[in-house]
Amino acid sequence: IQGLGAHWELWMFVQGGASPLQAIRNATLNGASYLGMDKEIGSLEVGKLGDLVVMDSNPLDDIRNSEKIKYVMVNGRLYDSMTMNETGTREKVRSKLWFELDRGVAFSIPYKMSETWTFTIPNCD
Repeated sequence: IQGLGAHWELWMFVQGGASPLQAIRNATLNGASYLGMDKEIGSLEVGKLGDLVVMDSNPLDDIRNSEKIKYVMVNGRLYDSMTMNETGTREKVRSKLWFELDRGVAFSIPYKMSETWTFTIPNCD
């Protein structure tokens, strides 16, 4: 599960009676084992792929702190989680993502024939 769904799943483990540490293990070590990838991912060890997150608050104190992410490290590169700019000894501003370019102009060109549907909402001005 990616994105917010991953956090919700962690929170549900704790709501169901697991400790925050057990929930984090379920998401990392146990998840990697289930996928048959525990030799490559799931924990920080020599020889394993080492993507990680740096958090502003401790999720062991409150599992909802799992969404308070400060930095993300992917393939040995550190990124600011708010801007997704590469950071480290110097900041490297990222290029615009596809959906940030020209505000969707590329998608405004009609494709084949289309119909126009009009919907009205009662009591809405």
